[in-house]
Amino acid sequence: MRACPAPRRFRHFVKDHARQEWCTPSCGNRARVARHHERHHERHHERHHERHHERHREGPGGT
Repeated sequence: MRACPAPRRFRHFVKDHARQEWCTPSCGNRARVARHHERHHERHHERHHERHHERHREGPGGT
């Protein structure tokens, strides 16, 4: 018996095979999608932040 490692998931399950990590395939998919979105969103935010600061360092008119 093990606890599902997905965030906000308080379900326990019996592993059917050695590589089973989640209580259901859909639970594992939700966790992977959330992790992908978190990483993608962080990278997008960092790039936007860097471009914003580069424009303001250049001064008015881009010089």
